[in-house]
Amino acid sequence: MDLTTEFKIIRLADDTFKEEEDQVVKEFPLKIIVNDEEVVTLACSPHYLDELAAGYLYSEGFIEDKSQILQITLVEDAVTVELSEMTKGMGELPHRIITSGCGRSTVYTDLYGTGLVKVRSEVQVIHQRILQLSSELNNLSKLFKETGGVHNTLLGDCQGEFLIFREDIGRHNAVDKLVGHLVLNDLTADDKILVTTGRISAEMLLKTVRRQIPILVSRSAPTDMAIQLAYRLGVTLIGFARGRRMNIYTHGERVI
Repeated sequence: MDLTTEFKIIRLADDTFKEEEDQVVKEFPLKIIVNDEEVVTLACSPHYLDELAAGYLYSEGFIEDKSQILQITLVEDAVTVELSEMTKGMGELPHRIITSGCGRSTVYTDLYGTGLVKVRSEVQVIHQRILQLSSELNNLSKLFKETGGVHNTLLGDCQGEFLIFREDIGRHNAVDKLVGHLVLNDLTADDKILVTTGRISAEMLLKTVRRQIPILVSRSAPTDMAIQLAYRLGVTLIGFARGRRMNIYTHGERVI
């Protein structure tokens, strides 16, 4: 499925109006249906939709691992997921929370991280490797360069090499796609670094904790709640990682 659409626009540059063709990023409404019951509709970029569904269900606590997924089927605007069992059933959902995400994101997780296991990884990384990954993230997205309309995220190692890259119109979706890739391929990330272009809010931090990723980096800012959660749950939280600078907010012992 195409990720962009062409529109005719009038562009103003240097006090001159000019008619041009412009690439605009697509926004796709995706229904996630679990065992014949619709869970949510996500506004997203229309690729890696199986990963998005798996990552969303994992991040929201519906599943714990790949073994619970029997089948994932994409039909038109819906991903149907058949589960052998649900860690958290529909009747056990807490109240919905409207988050700070673009488009008034809805989550079902406890934003205080109750029940999540603290990240205890002793991994360390040289600070230049973090800046290297942040720079690489900025260079990888052809879609962002064409449209300026997506968030990017990558998973890297402590040698500064990127392993997985995903992009989406939503910063939460971009992370869920990456997490979904980990889930569907039974990959661990307890010695890895997650780098994103988006603001780090509480729910973004909790996605990281749930997959036990020890270092979370953004080219943007964190919120105060994200910082408090990162401190309590053992995540090294870094913001404004651009060029030769960054702010380390919590657990700086992992950065050398």
